[in-house]
Amino acid sequence: MGIAGGIRAAGVIGLSVMGSAYAQSNVTLYGTVENALSYTTHVNAAGDSLSGMSAGILTTSRWGMRGREDLGQGWGAVFDLEQGFSPANGATQQQAWSRESWVGLEGPYGRVTLGRTYAPILEAAYMADPLREGTGTASVVALGQLSVLAPGNGYRLDKTIRYTTPASWGPISGSMLYAFGSPGSNVQKSDFGAHLMYGSPSLTLVAGYNREDNPWDASGSMINAVAAGTPRPPIASPAYLNDWKRETWMLGANYTIDKLNLYAGYSHDSDRPSSGTARRAYTTHLYWAGAAYWLTSNADVRVGFYKLRVEDTNIHPYLVGAQLDYYLSKNVDVYLLGAFVHNQGGAGTSYPVVAFGTSAAASAYGANTLAQSLGTTSSVTPGANQFQAAMGVRYRF
Repeated sequence: MGIAGGIRAAGVIGLSVMGSAYAQSNVTLYGTVENALSYTTHVNAAGDSLSGMSAGILTTSRWGMRGREDLGQGWGAVFDLEQGFSPANGATQQQAWSRESWVGLEGPYGRVTLGRTYAPILEAAYMADPLREGTGTASVVALGQLSVLAPGNGYRLDKTIRYTTPASWGPISGSMLYAFGSPGSNVQKSDFGAHLMYGSPSLTLVAGYNREDNPWDASGSMINAVAAGTPRPPIASPAYLNDWKRETWMLGANYTIDKLNLYAGYSHDSDRPSSGTARRAYTTHLYWAGAAYWLTSNADVRVGFYKLRVEDTNIHPYLVGAQLDYYLSKNVDVYLLGAFVHNQGGAGTSYPVVAFGTSAAASAYGANTLAQSLGTTSSVTPGANQFQAAMGVRYRF
């Protein structure tokens, strides 16, 4: 074979190898578009009501790209990029890939990823929440924006390294995550989280844990207040910026009996100084239970009850919610929902849009709020109750 023939043969082989490599790679475009009409009472301190279009009541609208390339022998490279937006006005969040942006490797021993992703406790809370629609567990954290995944104890975290167990573990799965801190300090706002789940056809048991160290901003103010009626005391001295801890753990379960699913859970959240500061520590307890029932093969109804208790205060609000979902096809559904919050003990709990999946309370450090789909921040007078009703349509691709 001459030089020219050898070059042609090498070219054919090279193209064949390239084709084989590309055939083992894939990138998927996915997303959700949802809009609803809603009515909410007591959306501000004056007690006004609000009706209008709300984007993302069940599921925050988003689009994204995820991909995987086969590296051979069971190994692969993976990535996910996801952006949230409002179909009501087309607006996007300032952060380009606000929901997820990570890359990693996976294989027989599990998956390791680097980037922006969800706190592991979210997955545990989601599986135990009867009103768990959407990417986030909303109802579990709607009360007072407290407990499992409150703002400042955000459920999306930046600069993370995360390990997820392999599918070969069978009914046992879990993950661990560490998020590096703020620029100039790997301790400031650093985060550690983990979750463990046992799943069988009829029973799921979950546990989750999250710890955020020194959750302060540069000015020394707390990222999140306990509740509208009881803001945390101001920091006594900037010297305490490196002497604070926020810790959350939760347990939950769901059990399936034919067409009926039963849910229950408990979460414990503490925000306290490590030692000797003048600031006051807060501890909250959240209990919930509910059920989901398939009325037909394409319609289900969900109900949930959530009770919050803040230690050493009179704040004991509760939330009751119900949701009816009808699937027109595999990807398209319409829904009705209603929820009521009783602000017992002078609580100032607000929940537009009750966050039945809006974003599980709010993303880290207030990037989204519970009122994000209404485009306003609710400010309920302490002790005032709140009700919301909504109907909407959702398309997933």
